[in-house]
Amino acid sequence: MSEEKQKVLVVDDSLINLEKIGVQLENRGIEVYKAESGSEALHLVGQQEFDLILLDVMMPDLNGYEMCQIWKGNPKTASIPVIFLTALSEPEDIVRGFKVGGVDYVSKTSSSAELLARVQTQLTLKKSQKLLEKVNHDLVKEIDQRKQVENQLKVTLNDLENLAKIDPLTKLENRRQAMDLLKREESRYHRNQKSYCLVMADIDHFKIFNDTYGHECGDYVLSEVGKVMAKEVRVHDHVTRWGGEEFLMILPETDKKHGIDVSEKLKTKLNAGKFLYRGKEMRISLTFGVADALDGQSIEEVLRKADEALYRGKNAGRNCVVPAK
Repeated sequence: MSEEKQKVLVVDDSLINLEKIGVQLENRGIEVYKAESGSEALHLVGQQEFDLILLDVMMPDLNGYEMCQIWKGNPKTASIPVIFLTALSEPEDIVRGFKVGGVDYVSKTSSSAELLARVQTQLTLKKSQKLLEKVNHDLVKEIDQRKQVENQLKVTLNDLENLAKIDPLTKLENRRQAMDLLKREESRYHRNQKSYCLVMADIDHFKIFNDTYGHECGDYVLSEVGKVMAKEVRVHDHVTRWGGEEFLMILPETDKKHGIDVSEKLKTKLNAGKFLYRGKEMRISLTFGVADALDGQSIEEVLRKADEALYRGKNAGRNCVVPAK
């Protein structure tokens, strides 16, 4: 008996995007449903059970945030994972997506391989969740095997929790995990006034890698940058994939000066590094924006300060470290 196909709803007012994403998913054996408007998407979700929703933020009637809130407020649809598809990249847009219940955020400029990897991660989680629910149901009938199954569940749950925290391309902690870490640091700061530092880093001229050598080269660059950054921070620091070509470093119990030192060290390391892609040497550099808790009282404010510093660095010529004002 063949395994039932997983069902994904793609919501986008662009027919071109719908067809492109639909073909990519169908080629992976996924059953795809499409909606061109918010009202059509709400109707489909009311009629069909989906394993995942890919949701465009900017829609003509209801926007993606509003639709996600509706689904998360309904017990029948609250468990459906939602990945936002958007060109928006401001910190408040990203934070808002997670606050309304999204599980991930994919830029429309991301490679097909990255989109498919993120979709597969969520579908794997959903499939495992269904399996766990079935096992829990069966446990009621099979008390004698309870201990054995519980031990298996503990292992599976730990694996699932780790999978949900990791970006599949770079193997760094993902944006969802970054938000949890930021909330933890904000609480620590308000509790004992121990500052934390955020470093927003962006790969310079990343589009050139994709346009010149293809998205596989872009994925290689992202992966290599992630490896270098992860090696150069303290054990209790966190390097996360924030989205697209952006990374966010979360440095607990430290100030902006330390964040600047770490960024300068990384800048030097990358400038001196040799990165070979299919025999071609890649020159990779990053621009860094650095802010600490003293620059803002909320997560959004500190993120905005770091993002503004990064933007100034881009305008100043890139490949530099810029502290928040």
